Amino acid sequence: MIVAVGSLNKVKIAGVKRAYSKIFSSVKVVGIKVSSGVSPQPLNLEETVEGAFNRALKALSSLGEADHGVGIEAGWMKIKNVWVDVQVAAIVDRKGRRSLGFSPAFPLPKILVDRVLSQAVEMEDVMVEISGVEAIGEKEGAIGFFTKNLVTREDLTYYATLMALLPYMPWNSRVFREL
Repeated sequence: MIVAVGSLNKVKIAGVKRAYSKIFSSVKVVGIKVSSGVSPQPLNLEETVEGAFNRALKALSSLGEADHGVGIEAGWMKIKNVWVDVQVAAIVDRKGRRSLGFSPAFPLPKILVDRVLSQAVEMEDVMVEISGVEAIGEKEGAIGFFTKNLVTREDLTYYATLMALLPYMPWNSRVFREL
């Protein structure tokens, strides 16, 4: 199986490969530079999902030999006045079937939310200042910093991708006939 991931971020690629390798015996995962087509810091679930599907579709169409295109997009949601971060994985296959999965979501500190919203900057920009870790989004991510690597960005990508893979798991073919 060949999987095109709509990103060059090594952490995202590793998380996708880890998930696919749990289900399929032979997997080649290739990162493809694509744009999400949404704002750099999605601030609602709809925009985050849209960005993930845009990445999946563009990755699939960019790599003609790919069986699946996968898009990973991190974004925010506000629930009862609490801002949380969630990773979304979208999968599109050559038959046009689509699937979606989500990582565990985690709360964001007020200082981070206030800076991102008031200065219109990406979460990573503020996290670099808070953590002192350059390019933190391509390493452990904010979740790795906040949990001291009990959970990393690769883990969030892995779980989101694994959830999106449910319909493709061979033992679920009878249940997930149509996507």
